[in-house]
Amino acid sequence: MINKTVAPKQYALNHRHPYAELILNISGTGTNTVGDLEIPFYPGSVLYVPAGVEHCKKADERFEDIFIRLDDVRYDEVKMGEDDEFHSIQKIMEVLHYHYFRHDKTSNSTVAALYTSLKEMIKELFRHPDENRYAEALHCDIIRNFTDPEFSLQKAMENMPYSVDYLRRVFIKTFGTTPKDYLTSLRMEKAAAMLRVGDVNIADISIQCGYYDASYFARMFKQRFGIVPSEYRSKSLLSVQ
Repeated sequence: MINKTVAPKQYALNHRHPYAELILNISGTGTNTVGDLEIPFYPGSVLYVPAGVEHCKKADERFEDIFIRLDDVRYDEVKMGEDDEFHSIQKIMEVLHYHYFRHDKTSNSTVAALYTSLKEMIKELFRHPDENRYAEALHCDIIRNFTDPEFSLQKAMENMPYSVDYLRRVFIKTFGTTPKDYLTSLRMEKAAAMLRVGDVNIADISIQCGYYDASYFARMFKQRFGIVPSEYRSKSLLSVQ
């Protein structure tokens, strides 16, 4: 079944289907809730909802979608994005919707051909998952910015096209730790190295390792190494004498 929301509205109640669904937003902005994920939508965004997964949406004002029922597509992972693959899917959905309601002599064969092309695009999408790409991008972002006290991990994650919770799970699966723990680890290792080899005061080390608040830095350091920075420096100096 191919259809469009009958009238623009501000919400879609929680529901689920025994079939997968592909949803193209054509107007409005807001949030899709799919299972335990919260995913933003906007004009041109495409969302794949697996069969049996509860979902709903809430718009900032009103929204309008094109949705396509996928009886013979079975992938269990939620997908959303805006790269070239999703752009191609968006265009196919628009043309498919147009021909489905055209009802002329050639429409049935055109719809069948377009639907087959759409399924192949979805298959390719799942063959080349993009979650790792965004986890790796976040990983690089942390490495580039971990010494900057102005760096906001929360904002960096919110700028990705996945919910923060979902991206955290993908990051853990890819790198074996949470983004926050990875950021803290980089900062603490740099701090320890500076304490071992230099005479920079601890307040300056705190700033150079990403913390304006030296007291908070000291607490984080003690959680990591079991002693405060000043004790760590003293023990390091004793060990080399």
